[in-house]
Amino acid sequence: MFEKAQKILFEYDDSGRKIQLYRDIVLPKTKELLSASESSYQAGNMDFLGLIDANRKLLEYQLFYHRVCADNAQRQAELEMLCGM
Repeated sequence: MFEKAQKILFEYDDSGRKIQLYRDIVLPKTKELLSASESSYQAGNMDFLGLIDANRKLLEYQLFYHRVCADNAQRQAELEMLCGM
């Protein structure tokens, strides 16, 4: 039981770090990249596929972020269950 709680706590902490990383660094930088790609496309310096790729990357990172948020909530619920809350 103790080992299971340790594993869940580690996964909870790890998902919390990933949430912070994606929320504070990865997603804002990817949004900046998409904005720069849009400007570059409008100026004729980038092809349409490059713009689509930048948008796809943002969607991919947003999906990962939301999955990690869901995992974090599940781990929190498991910890609460183990503690009897």
